[in-house]
Amino acid sequence: MTKTQKNGGKQRPIATISSCSAAPLSHVKVLGTAKYGSKNPLNDITYLLEHKHVFKLPEKVKKLPSEVQTAASDSACGIKLKTGEEYLVAGSMWENGYFFTYRCGQIVQDGVTPSPDAFGMPIEWANVSNKTKSLLRTINCDNHRTTTNEKLDR
Repeated sequence: MTKTQKNGGKQRPIATISSCSAAPLSHVKVLGTAKYGSKNPLNDITYLLEHKHVFKLPEKVKKLPSEVQTAASDSACGIKLKTGEEYLVAGSMWENGYFFTYRCGQIVQDGVTPSPDAFGMPIEWANVSNKTKSLLRTINCDNHRTTTNEKLDR
């Protein structure tokens, strides 16, 4: 559901940040997938990543792993990434370095989702606005629960 606000008689969608405290948060290039079996029964897919720019790390973590796990199933909130493409990916990490991601917790911008099936998927890097890029290091639950498109305009 898209929220709107009035702005001089015009309706503007409000972009919500699904995981305001997202960490880790990284601009990644997908290098491919790996078949290791599952380290976790809910995470069937392992994507191999090149981290182009890391915006946020969990405390005590110095470097993100080059692999991220997710569920293969849409019903389990798995994400779909294409090899060779670049995305803004948010996720979670366990203390042992296990990096995983789901639809819930991604940074989303209203008006950027190409179809209902893509809702909650990581944003393709080419579609991340310059304003959003400038806010990525400071996203937190207190000051970025909702942000208007006016703030996120390119």
